[in-house]
Amino acid sequence: IEWMVSELGVDGNSLARLYDKFARCHQASARHSHSVQRNDFCQAVQDTTSLIHDLVKTPILAPGDPRRVKFVHWGHVMYHLSRFDGPILAWSDVLDVVKWNWAVSVGLVDEGDPGPSQSVRRRGEDDFGPVVEAAKAR
Repeated sequence: IEWMVSELGVDGNSLARLYDKFARCHQASARHSHSVQRNDFCQAVQDTTSLIHDLVKTPILAPGDPRRVKFVHWGHVMYHLSRFDGPILAWSDVLDVVKWNWAVSVGLVDEGDPGPSQSVRRRGEDDFGPVVEAAKAR
């Protein structure tokens, strides 16, 4: 979370609230792995009225961030998570979806490109390194 806040400039409060919900879902599921049922996580977020209302209003990047070329909010993250391939989500999957939406926000990924559920699993996690460096250079 800290890296995404300091290096990408994503809203740390929203990301921390999603992590808290993810951790609670994981605890409730008593799974031995570090994953949760995708539908359970998405439903838990939607059932928390204050959280879902905040997510659809809060941009990924701060309003004054000069890197932002497209308004993307945390509701977009939940939309992509709800359509993520497979029934299981790891926290790393959530972070990949956040990074993909951040990349759309700064203009490094076209909104028409395959969403994070299709593209992130095919590419290695390190493939976002050049994306992050390019955005910093802007």
